[in-house]
Amino acid sequence: MKKGFTLAEVLITLGIIGIVAAMTLPALIGKYKEKVTITAVKKNYSMFSQALLMLANEYGSLEALAPNLYTPDIGTPALKENANVTMNALKKHIKTIRTCDKKTNCMNVNYKTLNGLKTQNWDNYSNLQTGILADGTTFWILNNCAEGSLDGEGNTQGNTCIQIGFDINGNKKPNIIGKDFFHFDTNKNGKLIIRSEEEIYTTSCCSCKKSGSGDYNGYYCTDWIIRNENMNYPD
Repeated sequence: MKKGFTLAEVLITLGIIGIVAAMTLPALIGKYKEKVTITAVKKNYSMFSQALLMLANEYGSLEALAPNLYTPDIGTPALKENANVTMNALKKHIKTIRTCDKKTNCMNVNYKTLNGLKTQNWDNYSNLQTGILADGTTFWILNNCAEGSLDGEGNTQGNTCIQIGFDINGNKKPNIIGKDFFHFDTNKNGKLIIRSEEEIYTTSCCSCKKSGSGDYNGYYCTDWIIRNENMNYPD
């Protein structure tokens, strides 16, 4: 009667296990990372959403946190002051925020869009306020929601009031919009703006498309994740 396994049989079995593992582990790891990212996005989305709603109720409108109208004649210092006021107000509802400014390296200096093009150095923007949360999430705030406010090209801001960009793993790589850096907007009532799938596909500057060429391609991936709870972004 044959007892046990021969060395050759053991080696063949181990080889088969290794091949199967090599084929399945990358997919499993990828799914795990995707789940972790989705959870982090939803967590920050919920946290900032609740805080901004409370501020809107407290002040009557988020416009009250934007004392300055931005126009090309005034420039970005007006927005910087708005961002500082907003950050200080948020501290009442989001604990353990540490604020930063230029040369403090709150946000990584090298970010890319979803399709790999180099994009902004957030820390050097003079119209933002940056910060770090207790879990290491880095973020920036832009407040341009005073009624009648204009963007840098003289266009009305529409429904957009406060913008928040956040990196779920701080300064660690990949530092790619839609992968570890995400963005959302809120209206003046503190409600986060969830865009339609058509807007997610078609908005040239900020779409969530692997082939998108806009300066902020990947911004609307937050909307995609909230709608679909996956990162199967369109081509």
